Amino acid sequence: MIKVAIVDDNRKDADILVQYLKKFGEQNEHCEIKVDYFDNGLKFIVDYKAVYDIIFMDIEMPKMDGLNAARRLREVDPNVCLIFVTVMGKFAIYGYEVDALDFLVKPVTYLNFCDKMQKALRKCNRNKVSYTLVASEKGIVKLPLHDILLIDKDFHDIVYHTADGEYRDRKNLKEIEGEFLKNNFIKLNRGCIVNMRAITRFNKDCVYLGDKIIPISRVMKKECYGALIKFVREGEYK
Repeated sequence: MIKVAIVDDNRKDADILVQYLKKFGEQNEHCEIKVDYFDNGLKFIVDYKAVYDIIFMDIEMPKMDGLNAARRLREVDPNVCLIFVTVMGKFAIYGYEVDALDFLVKPVTYLNFCDKMQKALRKCNRNKVSYTLVASEKGIVKLPLHDILLIDKDFHDIVYHTADGEYRDRKNLKEIEGEFLKNNFIKLNRGCIVNMRAITRFNKDCVYLGDKIIPISRVMKKECYGALIKFVREGEYK
């Protein structure tokens, strides 16, 4: 579910965005949207909880304008997608100082709205944090996938390597590899899965995680190298 907040003192303008969100959800499969409405920036920010994926914020509002509300917002939630809504495009320049994703100029057209919405959803997907549960000797640990550098086998255990240490689980690598291969991990050989974002250098024979060198098995060289090149070209490799 996508959680959206609309902050606008003009209820008619807000209702147009509500209608657009409903239409967008109907036209895009698996896109369920929940909307909350606030009629001024102060009401929105005073009890703010970081539960929203996207915020549409009017700039000109009484009590607290959108720019000041956005400054307060960024103190508690630096990651939420913020889109300013304004009657004058010149105000959009202020969005840079609060890391606004984009802006919409009133009256908002559905075509323009869809463009910004798709852009926001792409950012939401990039920011989405996925976790895995590890039944380690330290107890049940909830590990963010992006914190895991690599996973390998050690006798009857699999070992999750992170920058903060290792976590062991009595599982088979094949049991869990599907979860990771669809989340920017790559299988280099029968005993090792690596987070592609953790790779600092690679060639057709091996990958490097800093000073650590991990060989790519002969049968998987072509597939792995192609996947890594694709990952780089799509701009995810950093």
